[in-house]
Amino acid sequence: MKKLTTNLVFLLFFLSGTKMTAQGFFNQKGAWIKNQLKQIALWGVYIKDIEKGYEIARQGLNTIGDIKNGDFHLHLDHFDAMMEVNPGIKGYSRVVEILLLQSDIKKLVVKSDEGYINSVFTHLMDGCNADVGQLDMFLSPGNYSMTDDERIRSIDNLYLDMKDRYSFAWSLSNDVKILSLQHLKEKNEVKTSRLLNNVKP
Repeated sequence: MKKLTTNLVFLLFFLSGTKMTAQGFFNQKGAWIKNQLKQIALWGVYIKDIEKGYEIARQGLNTIGDIKNGDFHLHLDHFDAMMEVNPGIKGYSRVVEILLLQSDIKKLVVKSDEGYINSVFTHLMDGCNADVGQLDMFLSPGNYSMTDDERIRSIDNLYLDMKDRYSFAWSLSNDVKILSLQHLKEKNEVKTSRLLNNVKP
């Protein structure tokens, strides 16, 4: 910056608009030299003011950058914390209930001679497994950026889904069992009728 100041002083001195020869320069009165030195001094003060302004601006930009970086790191720390899972949530009662419902639904699955009934149960179990997989994601750190309340609400929603699946599985299982009993009854009736009428199968 000092080199810049010196160069500016000499440049301004030579561009001052005064035309003179070396001989004329040395023949001028002392007043002219004093006037020029005064002008140079004023330019020096002006340049120092510019330097101060530049330094203030630079420091201001650095401060803004520091504030922004600090703010960014605060947000980053907040999001990192939200990616973690509160250990208390893992012990939330609905977590256990979801797993118990999945187990109960498995017990309700009935094998049937009807292909579409088997496919319905298969689809139902796929949904249960997907819910349990989602539950595992909610309980594992690094998967979702969520507050504790958001995590609990998500687990509650999975619980409600699993309850609906259980209700459907229970109803379907009972229907299949009733149909199976009806088929068995019909077969027995046919068999009894044949025996009574001496009809060979």
